[in-house]
Amino acid sequence: MKIVTILGARPQFVKASVLSLEFAKHADIEECIVHTGQHFNKNMSDIFFQEMGIPEPSYNLGINSLSHGAMTGRMLEEIEKVIQKEKADWVLVYGDTNSTLATLLLHPHALPQNLKYQYHVMVYANNVNVGQLP
Repeated sequence: MKIVTILGARPQFVKASVLSLEFAKHADIEECIVHTGQHFNKNMSDIFFQEMGIPEPSYNLGINSLSHGAMTGRMLEEIEKVIQKEKADWVLVYGDTNSTLATLLLHPHALPQNLKYQYHVMVYANNVNVGQLP
């Protein structure tokens, strides 16, 4: 099973660290991490990957320092290309950032036929809410 994980901001890095480490324990799961670049400097990005053991992203889109609309639009274009290329079974997004919005805006017809669902995971304090999106 192939999972494309879309990340871009600090809160997403923290959440992803737990699942990425768990995915790595399973030989039948291949995770492809896409970093949109929303948070991009050492203290806002790199340090989380290093200290939390998050695998290096397969893709770094380098999209940052633009208006919210411009950033989200560019992310939408580039994320779509990656998902089509990778032919993922699942796409995983976290939280409420531009990276999340851009991924959720993808029209189902633009996605690979085998992609059945997208999951949106939000963590509040100690409560985890996983919602399945059609």
